[in-house]
Amino acid sequence: MRRFAADERGGAVAIFALALIPVLAAAGAAVDYARAAKMRSNLQSIVDAAVLTGLKAPASRRAGAAEAHARAALAREGVLIDTLSFTPTTSQGLRGRVKIRLSSVFGGVLGTSGIDIAAGAEGFVRSETSSTTAKVCIMLMDPSAAETLRVNGGVTVAAPHCEIHVHTSANVGAVFNGNATIDAKRICLRGPGYIANGQPKLGPLETGCAVAGDPFANQIPKPSSLGCTFTNRVFEAPRGRQATELEPGVYCGATLFKGRHEIRLKPGLYVIKDGMMTVDGGSSIIGSGVTFFLADANASLQINGASTVDLSAPAASQSAYRDILIFEPNGLQRSAIAFEGASTHRLKGLVYLPSRNLTFNGGSGLEGDAVTMVVNALTINGAGKREWKLEAAPRSIPSSSAAGTGAEIILRY
Repeated sequence: MRRFAADERGGAVAIFALALIPVLAAAGAAVDYARAAKMRSNLQSIVDAAVLTGLKAPASRRAGAAEAHARAALAREGVLIDTLSFTPTTSQGLRGRVKIRLSSVFGGVLGTSGIDIAAGAEGFVRSETSSTTAKVCIMLMDPSAAETLRVNGGVTVAAPHCEIHVHTSANVGAVFNGNATIDAKRICLRGPGYIANGQPKLGPLETGCAVAGDPFANQIPKPSSLGCTFTNRVFEAPRGRQATELEPGVYCGATLFKGRHEIRLKPGLYVIKDGMMTVDGGSSIIGSGVTFFLADANASLQINGASTVDLSAPAASQSAYRDILIFEPNGLQRSAIAFEGASTHRLKGLVYLPSRNLTFNGGSGLEGDAVTMVVNALTINGAGKREWKLEAAPRSIPSSSAAGTGAEIILRY
């Protein structure tokens, strides 16, 4: 026994076993935290949807409808409800709050058995009478995705004679963040609600309204030939101030304008096929009487930061693409196009890209004295106080609105 007590062999094993306890506790806490963060996001979505569902019900049944929706959603999540309440407020409003207890996988190591998570939302209904014969300047075609219209930051959309129509039937069809200003004749959301965070200034907005149909679907003729005229072209920045002239044709693969360019487009049809046409930052691209055709889902156009774009569609009555600036065939797979920060875009004509998610980043501005834009989804990420100015193009979309009463559901935090 004396020899056993004095023997130090094997002591490292005991030290390692003791040190392993706090290491496992820290790893377990990280796992629990990640689960809790994900559940917090899910819980907020459940409360948002419950409030919107309740607001669509008659006033006397709103709280009950919201609670039933929330309980059904939480049952699918398999969580323990601590507190659940939906109460009417003034202005035909409804306030909801839910608190749950999420079981802790590793909490026993730290002496806790669960994590408390809470979320809340408040909304109200406002009814108003609207009457307008305006044209639709922006139409977003996705039928079911959430948040197909997102406006962030300090951008101002000045479209006093235009309407914005959002086709999605999702509970939250649009999100307005920060101090954005949307000065439109009307914003028409097919779905039941939207989210306004911060202090956005919005023009007349209706939810559950009848959006206009797409009058251009399968009506614009495709080019008769898509044989490649140019393939994988690279244009190096010219020395001095010499302009780069571009010929109409079919541009296959990648077309790259490296460095700062002054690109002048000759009138005609420019087909982009199976690749991207990229214009580096600080360039200008100018053309009158031009039309771009994106032949497939891989075809794209990217304008990088601090560039100037001044493009107008053909105006001649004999042109097959009169008043059409950019278009694509119907039925393409969803894809994205982004125009990067601090660029200025002057567009005139129809922009028909019903399968594209279009993003304007970092303070890019748009001046469309005659532009109609049909895209799948639209995101405007504002920086500073950039302004969009819009008027409908000759190829316009008649508004579906008529004199009557509409209702809007507003969700605030």
